[in-house]
Amino acid sequence: MKKILVVLLGVFLLSASTEASLAFSQGNPEVGKTSDVVSRRMMQYLKLNELEYIKVKELNQARIAKISEVVYQYSNNMAMQETLCAEIEKDFEAKLAATLMKEKMAGYAAFKLTPEGDVLALVKNSSDKSPVQVK
Repeated sequence: MKKILVVLLGVFLLSASTEASLAFSQGNPEVGKTSDVVSRRMMQYLKLNELEYIKVKELNQARIAKISEVVYQYSNNMAMQETLCAEIEKDFEAKLAATLMKEKMAGYAAFKLTPEGDVLALVKNSSDKSPVQVK
């Protein structure tokens, strides 16, 4: 019984977090644009099929919305910003690993090193001008 309650609480917290991220992204059209661009580049770089692309796009949208929110909320606390963004990236990579095959995850490691793969830098660099922009 205790395990069921813990699982239900976890599902509730996860859905609440996802809803908050989606609400933030809907109020910020740049999050959607950035998610689209990063997801398309990942599709090309990793040679994703359509189903993988759809899942990756959803993961990217949630990740970018969360990072944008953290960058905005903790603009005066870089240490907290770095810590929370690292947690977001770790969570994203765990979910991505569950979505993609091992070979494509190895490709993702290389993709992260490209300018378009550094989502955290994209969000941080654009936060000075306006919320999340990708060139």
